[in-house]
Amino acid sequence: MTGMTPETNFACFTQNSIDFAGMIVRDDFRRVVVRSLKEYIAFFLTASEYWIKLLYRGQSRADWKVESGACRALTLGDAYPSTEELKKHHQRLIAASRHLYDGESGSYNDLALLARLQHHKAKTNLIDFTESPLIALWFACAGEKGYDGAVHWVSEAVETVGSDDKLDKIFNDSGRSIYKYDPPYLERRMIAQQSTFLIAPDGRLKHDYYQSVIIPADVKDAVITELEFLGISQKRVYPDFDGFVEWFDHKGRDRLEELWYEGKTQTENREYTLERKSYEEALKITLDLFGPWDERTAMILTKLTHGVTFSNDALEFAERCGEWALAIRLKLFGDNRSKTAEAYSALATLYRKLGRYGDSENYYGKALGIMRCFYGGDSRHVSLVLNNLGYMYYDWGYYEKAKTAMLESLDIRSKLPKTDNSSEAYAYSNLASIALDMGDGENARKWASECLRIRLGLYGDDSLSSAIAYKKMARYECGWGDIGKAAELLAKAFGFHRAKRANSEKPDKITSSEADCLLAEGDILLKKGDADGAIERYTTARSALTAIFGEMSCDVAEADVKLGETYLKTKRFPEADGSLRRACSVYLKKLGEGSARTKGAFTLLRKAHLEIAPTVDFEAWLAGQPL
Repeated sequence: MTGMTPETNFACFTQNSIDFAGMIVRDDFRRVVVRSLKEYIAFFLTASEYWIKLLYRGQSRADWKVESGACRALTLGDAYPSTEELKKHHQRLIAASRHLYDGESGSYNDLALLARLQHHKAKTNLIDFTESPLIALWFACAGEKGYDGAVHWVSEAVETVGSDDKLDKIFNDSGRSIYKYDPPYLERRMIAQQSTFLIAPDGRLKHDYYQSVIIPADVKDAVITELEFLGISQKRVYPDFDGFVEWFDHKGRDRLEELWYEGKTQTENREYTLERKSYEEALKITLDLFGPWDERTAMILTKLTHGVTFSNDALEFAERCGEWALAIRLKLFGDNRSKTAEAYSALATLYRKLGRYGDSENYYGKALGIMRCFYGGDSRHVSLVLNNLGYMYYDWGYYEKAKTAMLESLDIRSKLPKTDNSSEAYAYSNLASIALDMGDGENARKWASECLRIRLGLYGDDSLSSAIAYKKMARYECGWGDIGKAAELLAKAFGFHRAKRANSEKPDKITSSEADCLLAEGDILLKKGDADGAIERYTTARSALTAIFGEMSCDVAEADVKLGETYLKTKRFPEADGSLRRACSVYLKKLGEGSARTKGAFTLLRKAHLEIAPTVDFEAWLAGQPL
């Protein structure tokens, strides 16, 4: 097979391995399913005919990405760390650890020291692999009993880095995708596990670099029993004290990791009630394993702050979680670390939801200062905080400040590698909302179109993100005057939301996203001259939003403003007065007098009052009202 590439080898292997055709997953020749140890061994015996040597990695969940610990630790939201950020992390880690082991580490080169630190649970860019397919299979089956496991495998035909190589070689990538590293000093456990490491400059092994063998959840126990018969067991894999202790409490850790990934998936699907349940259970395990002042506890608390914030349920509980997470990180890291900034940002988002905009502005400011100091001015972390700050100003009704922050965020993103298009779409969506409320229809339409284009490319036509983009685009087309196009786009958004509601546990309960669609539909009907139809949609949306958020919500106030405007146009002045007074009361309490939303609602209320009582001084009358 000399001269053949891994891709050529793989093509020959799949074409000539007719016996394994039934194992192919969804016609994806890079993923096959085995249901026994016998099938697994037969598969790799055949594979070995096409490659000189393979390397393996077992993961107890097939849907987990192949990422380094450093990559996971430095990822913020959807923003992966850059190669430069990873390099700086490793430089700090190495410099801070040189004094350990009574000076012994001074004789280690950088990569050897990282390997030893990784053995003791440090977050590095080394990704654990093994030269033994059976050891990898044990790891794939030993945890996450309710999920399919996977053994990912690569050809050893990758560039090797050695003891004399420096960090610059692996972080100044010149087209090489991955590197292999065998440390000169091996711990007992590394010998037992036949360990080696792969290094990706960005900390992530992309799907194109490896193939996978899937082990279904229902056969894991049987495979473990067969492996133990062959001597591949916990005692073999974890032969030292550290390994024993790790294995002793593995059940709690396995469940914790399972809940962590469940929560992440539920966040991505915006299933915030389920997300909260997952993280609440995770918090109990974390407190039991690590105590109340551990970074892992802070991580779960930060996730709880986020989930409860966006589910609008038990916001006081979310605030306690956020303050606790911040206290932990201030104690562990001080006031100038990225983890502390993450805690500030989570609380700032919560305060925005609570209408405490001054506190939110203060905490976003703290997070922004730390991120700029820690990562530099043009990092995705800074861009993310600026975008959230802009969204807060938008909610507050300070549109110019919102626009400035979001444009700065987008400018930073334009200078970064295109690794996070979902966040870019979010920024365009927010900018479109601001432009619409500022009366800038041209930019609103342009930015909304860009958001929709990105989301359709990322998620396809049938997704929550695309449905939200369709709804926003419909509003802008309506404002632009293209009623037919607006109705067509809104129908797509409605279709997704109603299908999702029909399959939910509460099919009769209108969601907040569907209520937003009803408001947009009311706008379209009003443009068509159907005021009664618009009022009916606005009223239905208001009832749904009140049930979700409560009367004193800016979302409900928005519906009241739309009702008030429509009542004014149809000369139903007492109804307009009632709706607009409710909206003014909410905005005044939540946003303050200086907000554009508050000023706009009071302007409309003045019109309604002048129609009802044209001879009464509005300001004097208003001073005596219980708003």
